[in-house]
Amino acid sequence: DPDRTATYLRLNFFTPGQTASKDIAPATSKLIEQHGHNSMFIKEMLYRSRESQRLTAAHRMIQELRKRFRQHAAKAAEEADLIPQEKLVKMRDQRIPRMADLTMRPFISGKKTTGTLEAHTNGLRFTSKKHEIVDIMYGNIKHSLFQPCENEVMVLIHFYLKNPVLVGRKKSQNVQFLTEVVDASVALDSARRSMYDPDELDEEQRERQLRKKLNEMYLIEFHFLVDSCFRRRFKEFCKKMERVAKHHRFHLEFDIPYRDLGFHGVPNREMVLIQPTVRCLVNLTETPFFLVELDRVPNQSGQF
Repeated sequence: DPDRTATYLRLNFFTPGQTASKDIAPATSKLIEQHGHNSMFIKEMLYRSRESQRLTAAHRMIQELRKRFRQHAAKAAEEADLIPQEKLVKMRDQRIPRMADLTMRPFISGKKTTGTLEAHTNGLRFTSKKHEIVDIMYGNIKHSLFQPCENEVMVLIHFYLKNPVLVGRKKSQNVQFLTEVVDASVALDSARRSMYDPDELDEEQRERQLRKKLNEMYLIEFHFLVDSCFRRRFKEFCKKMERVAKHHRFHLEFDIPYRDLGFHGVPNREMVLIQPTVRCLVNLTETPFFLVELDRVPNQSGQF
């Protein structure tokens, strides 16, 4: 039977009367609604060939084209309401303040993005080790925060933007640059418990064990020196960025969270430490980031 040796490729199309699929493009859905009552639609097409390699290659190319189309549509949707940013003007007549070996969050690509942050005439430029670039204009920064590594495993600089920027393929209104004082990923991996552990320690107990283990691994004096070193390095870089922005008539001032006034809450899914600043309530350590401006927080003091 010749049919047994043949290869088939069937193409199914969206037609009126079908249940709406999440994969259907908005333009296709609109066309079906517009012409579904007075036009004829092809529901499927079937191709047969005795040379399987040709249909296999055609199927692979169709799948690749669909993937590219979906990526293009997703990118267009992300960029649809983005406000265009001005172009970065590089400083050339003086020494550029820069800080290397920083981790950026959200990541541009992959599991981690590291690179160098530079302060220029009208904004900041982050260049990853893969030569990916993200520019942040001074005029687009609404809140700038510096969080030292007090009882934390990282020291960080955080920017909350007036208008989102594209980081990788997604919009983000929060951009953060950090350095881990200790490699928390190794400690966290070793702190994981088996699912058959009879104790079934909760997250807070694991956190306490992790901090205890870190204190056992590193001498307190050494940790204090490392903490002070990173804090001084970041603080000096923040001051340099403020001077550069002020020199070019931009306002940039870093705020520091008050840890001693912090309290625990659940802004997203997990219990985190929420710290007040002069203008905001923040949690910048865990993701997704939490930042709410104080003027948007209802004042309930009159009810007590």
